[in-house]
Amino acid sequence: MNNEPLSFLSVYVFSAKEEVEFTVYNITYKKEEILNKTTLSKHKGVFLFILENEDLENNKLVKLKLKKELSKDMQAGVAGFKEKPLTLEIIKKPVVFDELLIESSRKDGNYTIYESHIKNAEINKQKYIAIAMFPDESFDFMSLYIGP
Repeated sequence: MNNEPLSFLSVYVFSAKEEVEFTVYNITYKKEEILNKTTLSKHKGVFLFILENEDLENNKLVKLKLKKELSKDMQAGVAGFKEKPLTLEIIKKPVVFDELLIESSRKDGNYTIYESHIKNAEINKQKYIAIAMFPDESFDFMSLYIGP
């Protein structure tokens, strides 16, 4: 128990109930996936990027590129699965789920690039990894890269 005063507290809760809509994108390890305005205009609910884990047990770099800066309220998580999460039933039961925190950001021309690492050893051991983004705004360009 912590009896010290807290200057900041962040609580992250996620529950994939039936009413949550996922837009699923199958992505490839070590390949930048680009989503343009046409693709993103069809987006509903939560972004779910799924990939086969080709580099078991090693930390992964997650690089997100946007034309605008992320809202401070946007949340992201990463999950590990034994099997490819193709159904809501599987999505609701990952082996392990963790918050994905932005570690750094930088400007590159008209883009802002955000970087994070998947450091959770249990996630990195799983055959499939999913990145879930819970946006509170719309995007007209997004790219995502996951690799070493």
